[in-house]
Amino acid sequence: MAGSFLSAWQAGTHDGGMRVLAVRTGYDADSLTRSVEGAFGFGADAAARDGSILGMVCNYTGPGRDPDHVPLPFFQWQQAGLGATDAHFVIPVGGSRITYAPTNSCSSATTAFDVDRDGVAGSGEGVGTVGSLDAPTGGNDVEQELQARGLTLPGWF
Repeated sequence: MAGSFLSAWQAGTHDGGMRVLAVRTGYDADSLTRSVEGAFGFGADAAARDGSILGMVCNYTGPGRDPDHVPLPFFQWQQAGLGATDAHFVIPVGGSRITYAPTNSCSSATTAFDVDRDGVAGSGEGVGTVGSLDAPTGGNDVEQELQARGLTLPGWF
């Protein structure tokens, strides 16, 4: 199948915004290749029924979080392709921009967080994480950037 797909959900009635996964798939019948591109981020309240990704909230419930959950101008982005003879999808170099730290800035240069909350930053926990999230270019906001990349809202949403 080829087309644009969108899945959006909200944690509950007192949650102020949706989590949005937008995906575009393609199929080239001549070369028998498939492609997929997807973005994830946060949107407005589900009551708006918009489905647009407004940005990323990396520290949604952690200490020091922004209680208003204002999205930063970032989004997760991943793309992959499947050639006619490939056994599995392949992510091209630079095709995965999904890493972030659970902090207000989406990055951390310190060991300031304890992933499993056991009181000790163990091996692999709290390691400095420079966010690799994608961001708008050319003066676009997140929604405009995703539209420029071909991720459009399905007509039925």
